[in-house]
Amino acid sequence: FRLSRTQIIRFTEELSDLLDAGLQIDPALQVMEKRKELSALKNVAGALRSHVREGSSLSSAMRAVCPSFGDLYCNLVSAGELSGSLPQLLRRQAQFLVTMNDLQAKVFAALTYPAMIFVVGIGLIFIFMTYLVPQITVLFEKTGKEIPLLTRLLIQTSGFMANYWWAILATVVLLVVGFWQLVHTPGGR
Repeated sequence: FRLSRTQIIRFTEELSDLLDAGLQIDPALQVMEKRKELSALKNVAGALRSHVREGSSLSSAMRAVCPSFGDLYCNLVSAGELSGSLPQLLRRQAQFLVTMNDLQAKVFAALTYPAMIFVVGIGLIFIFMTYLVPQITVLFEKTGKEIPLLTRLLIQTSGFMANYWWAILATVVLLVVGFWQLVHTPGGR
């Protein structure tokens, strides 16, 4: 099973509340399993409950059932089980996950504007190089004077971009898709 960060937060808060209310792990998971809605949380709770009923600890059941919990989370649950402070530890873990989720949302929001500016800037450069520079080139050629080296390089780059824009676009798309796939592999992360 795969859980999103929001689902892990919700699972942690609910389990913590149920354990704080005095329920043991098995009945708490049973309450979570008997949800009305169909969700991954219901399925995870059911799978965890079956592992716990077979004699596994909650932390080892979490490792076996759902890799979304992660090693740190499972190690903290294991420490909470051993120390007898699982509800308090889950409550702190939920607070930590909420804080991390909020921080990630703020960073994403802070980076959205610069990313949009970057994309618009690249688009403007592309339009300048494929539309405006060829028009200015006609003016330079009408003067009959020798064009400086940097201006010739700019004109040649513009000509390349105007003629091979499709190859440039395909290369960028391939690079983005390749990077996206690399990031979603364990080694790429």
